[in-house]
Amino acid sequence: MASIIAEDLILEGSLRSTSPVTVFGRVKGRIDAPHVTIAPGGTLQGDGAMGVLDLAGEVRGDVVAGTLRLAATGRLHGNLGYGVLAVAEGGIIEGEIACRREATEQA
Repeated sequence: MASIIAEDLILEGSLRSTSPVTVFGRVKGRIDAPHVTIAPGGTLQGDGAMGVLDLAGEVRGDVVAGTLRLAATGRLHGNLGYGVLAVAEGGIIEGEIACRREATEQA
């Protein structure tokens, strides 16, 4: 079952899940999950490790993702370690970027 952080919700602390996580609101802390979606308007202020990150909102922190799919509205302000990277026109990454084959296995 997926976990959803609703638009009006602010979660402070670490979130660890074995199921997909969708963020419409705000997470201030760390997310570790197999698949994370940050929706438009959603934010993660902290670090994360995920198998797949679909980013249409904003992340301010360092991320290790097996696959990052950055939408045109997506913003990543932090360092990125990835296995597979797809960036739509308009998507922004501000930070160091490193292709890491082990990111696919770790996340």
